[in-house]
Amino acid sequence: MSQEAVVTPRKHRRRRATLIGIGVLLLVALIIAAKLNAPSHGTIVAHPQPIAKKTVTTPQASQPISQSNSYYSLSLPAGFNALGGGVTPSGVLYTQSLTKNISLGHLVIAIAIKPTPDGGLTSDSSYKLRTSQPARFHMSTQSVQGESVTIANDSESSAVVAFWPHASTFATISLTLGFEGPPADNNSDELATLQTIMNAWQWQ
Repeated sequence: MSQEAVVTPRKHRRRRATLIGIGVLLLVALIIAAKLNAPSHGTIVAHPQPIAKKTVTTPQASQPISQSNSYYSLSLPAGFNALGGGVTPSGVLYTQSLTKNISLGHLVIAIAIKPTPDGGLTSDSSYKLRTSQPARFHMSTQSVQGESVTIANDSESSAVVAFWPHASTFATISLTLGFEGPPADNNSDELATLQTIMNAWQWQ
């Protein structure tokens, strides 16, 4: 048997193995390419829907809200959002936070129900702080549902606070935009929103 007869089958076997290897690699490459180009369970679609339009306006902002607890109830028009309850500070019976979108940003509303101190409202530290600075806080009174409400309008920031005594408790309703410096509009947005809240307020 010649050397050529022995070598030739070996060359054919090598060539066949090489061709099979190339074929397997091409098949694997085709499978990978097909998987990369195929949509993965609907997450890639030819014409995606504009879902942003559905999520821009939250249900809380587009619908009126109603709240009720052991101390008061509120039925507010659209535009107000109720925030989740946090930790109630010591000496406070109940707290609630709201927000309202206005042209300048988010108006933050903090409501707190406190027991009336022994000396009456004038003994409350927050009330005393404001009455002790008449140059900064303009104090006024308003009758709401037959009760006298004192409103402190801050001339150095975008903030107003209402003090509303009722029976053995009183409510503080604080509204702020968080801007420091004298407000150009005398806090008209804050005062208008406060009026809306007081009109919708019902003591329990």
